[in-house]
Amino acid sequence: MKGECFGADNSFWRSRLCYNDIQPLYYSHGIAHHVFPYVHATLAGGKGAHGFNEYPVLTGLFMWAVGWLSWSGSSYLAVTMIVLSLCAAVTAWLLWRMVSGRAVFWTASPILAIYAFHNWDLLAVTASVAGVYLWLSGRPRLAALAFAIGGAFKLYPALFIIPLVCDQLALRRTRRAAEVGAVGCGSLAVINLPFVLINASGWWATYRFHTDRPPTSSGTIWAVLDRSLSTTTENRASFALLAAALVVITVRLFFASPAAAYPVIEWCAAATAAVILLNKVSSPQYILWLVPFLALLRMRSIWWWLLSATALLRYAALFGVDVLPIGTHTADRVVHAAVILQASLLLLYAAAILLPRRNRPVALLPPASLNHTASDPIAAA
Repeated sequence: MKGECFGADNSFWRSRLCYNDIQPLYYSHGIAHHVFPYVHATLAGGKGAHGFNEYPVLTGLFMWAVGWLSWSGSSYLAVTMIVLSLCAAVTAWLLWRMVSGRAVFWTASPILAIYAFHNWDLLAVTASVAGVYLWLSGRPRLAALAFAIGGAFKLYPALFIIPLVCDQLALRRTRRAAEVGAVGCGSLAVINLPFVLINASGWWATYRFHTDRPPTSSGTIWAVLDRSLSTTTENRASFALLAAALVVITVRLFFASPAAAYPVIEWCAAATAAVILLNKVSSPQYILWLVPFLALLRMRSIWWWLLSATALLRYAALFGVDVLPIGTHTADRVVHAAVILQASLLLLYAAAILLPRRNRPVALLPPASLNHTASDPIAAA
């Protein structure tokens, strides 16, 4: 799908279905000149320079490292695609190990097809799936490490440390719970600490950039429903509702499982849906984060079909102007409708995980070779 963009570099927007963030940022972020990220970064008036990067540190380092193997935006895209393809393959293998044939929900996903090489999200997705695999294998501390690494790519996997701690508490392993939390939070701190010590303002510029972004700068439910929101109001509302959602998910699942262990996978899936729905910044490829959980949770395939169709609709309208027979005004209306539809689906998906049902199964879905006794991912939502 990205082949059409080879040779085009960053000279297009909303005019080719091959659009990606990788080629334009090769030039705008100094990667073409091998500028090391963060350590001299500045941000003024919403414009970053001198190695500024709007992504967490491991993604920034990955972008910089691949730049040394590239000589143009097109070659940069090609090398990045090779590495991200390996990530997708590793994710498929891990899912196959955990859920056997249900891994097809990942390998055959239209969302994977359109967004695998759109941005660098596959790095975080692979780390998060590896963390789930390690938890199911009975290695919660290594799982916390994997989630911390994922968080240093795209933040959201760091949240998955929370259910790991809850799992150990549910099993009455207080000391192990503290160890898991320390490994997860400590690893994330160690990864970020060198950049904080060298140039705290350059490191913080990543997060200040997103804090300062106006509500209309990304396709969030906030921007679609009320474009008059101020940046401050959006920041506060997004943070408060997301924090409240995570508390509700944590408490609800703590009392929902009939087994001794905490339903970690259910928590991760519901929390991921909440982050995509409520986060202030919501790029269209974020829906890729949820796809592994459509394989891991034994829920009805209708969720896969609906979310995939909505993602395809949004992608076509957002990046197909001048390619498809629609104008910009019509495309914008379709995008807004797709954002609202996706938000509704995410809300219902999370509700399907959290709401009580009769005859909730307790058998472990992944193969018995994974020796952790966990509550079963939901069977028939």
